[in-house]
Amino acid sequence: MTRSQPHGDVTGATGGAGGEEVPGGSGETLSKRIPMRRHITIDIPAPCDFINSNQRLHRMAQAKLTKTWRQASAAAAQGIPPFTGKVHIIAHIFKPRAGRYDTNNLAPTTKAAVDGLVDAGLLVDDSTEWVIGPDHRHGGKGNAEIVLEIIELGGSE
Repeated sequence: MTRSQPHGDVTGATGGAGGEEVPGGSGETLSKRIPMRRHITIDIPAPCDFINSNQRLHRMAQAKLTKTWRQASAAAAQGIPPFTGKVHIIAHIFKPRAGRYDTNNLAPTTKAAVDGLVDAGLLVDDSTEWVIGPDHRHGGKGNAEIVLEIIELGGSE
């Protein structure tokens, strides 16, 4: 995953059954062979500190961070046509320093971000009926942000 999109930008792609990108996937012959699925990325620049599951914050302090991430995610999703079925979400974490960290400890941050996508109407719901993930990946060193990669899977299964 590379960071090539500016704040809140979305890139569309077509994918095959496994969610892989299909070069030149707009041809009619190809679309008859491989079902086309939406595959987008949403950049969410860090509006505040990441929420780490190892932190021992007061509940009000954590609620404030959660609300801020949720609002930033909803704002980044504005104007994107909603998904109507099940999706797979991969969260790419970018941090300003190259130190070691456990990407899964940032689950409270990505949970707030996915809740923001539901608030914005991009996702039907964030339950297991509608969402697989988010799966956490180290995105690299750069500006503090989360890039959510959303791959359409189809109807709720």
